[in-house]
Amino acid sequence: MAAPRARGGCSLSGLLPAQTSLEYALLDAVTQPEKDGLVYQYLQKVDGWEQDLAVPEFPEGLDWLNTEEPISVYKDLCGKVVVLDFFTYCCINCIHLLPDLHELEQTYSHKDSGDGRDYPSYLL
Repeated sequence: MAAPRARGGCSLSGLLPAQTSLEYALLDAVTQPEKDGLVYQYLQKVDGWEQDLAVPEFPEGLDWLNTEEPISVYKDLCGKVVVLDFFTYCCINCIHLLPDLHELEQTYSHKDSGDGRDYPSYLL
């Protein structure tokens, strides 16, 4: 059965079944040419879905912190590695993630003009 095509902006509903199907097929594949063919078929299937999977622009009129002007998904973030980390100081899992975030920052911030923003956890 073919995976349903994603519909609407930022929808992953069609991509997940296609990806899962590929993963199972690759586990069953024996030869490298067979695996290459499966990946090629997958890429043909999802080619053109980028419009359906596009991230929408932030709505106008939002209040922004620690920036002089609103951030634009396409003007400011397109082509960059973007990590959204919702962190709180009392969350042990958040604290365990800090070394990984540090590594990402070291790897990508200089190459892709990374921009770290820190927002207070509790705004009064």
